[in-house]
Amino acid sequence: PVIPTDFYESTVSLAGQTDPTQSGRPADLEALLSSLPKRSFATLRHVMQHVGFILCHQRVLKVRLSSRLTRPDERQKIDRLDDPRLVLNIFSQSLLRPPWRQIVKLASADNNYKHLLALERVFEYFVRPHESGAGGAGTSLPLTTRSVSS
Repeated sequence: PVIPTDFYESTVSLAGQTDPTQSGRPADLEALLSSLPKRSFATLRHVMQHVGFILCHQRVLKVRLSSRLTRPDERQKIDRLDDPRLVLNIFSQSLLRPPWRQIVKLASADNNYKHLLALERVFEYFVRPHESGAGGAGTSLPLTTRSVSS
């Protein structure tokens, strides 16, 4: 996995800190990310930026589709197009896996949910600007992309 198995428990523990106003929240995440091996950190940053790129295109698609809706019930189908958890779920087991002796944790729906929450926090760290100037290279991804021809 991209996040070494030695960091599994500390990464999953990020899922328990769901309140954005919780003090120490960014510090825990920054401490974890700064302790990752350089290659793991660089790969993780690149994957998270790619997820951001995918979501930018999903937003464009969502806008285009919503302008063509004719029935109110169709909106529910496209409302989640730009939900990062849908994309992170695809990458989840490549990014974060328990050590082999605990591999049965992958079969738990609760653990899958915790993986997604933890990865969502990591994603937000890399794509949102931070007061400290952290967040990968200290920049956030744009919310819009260059125009795509119809």
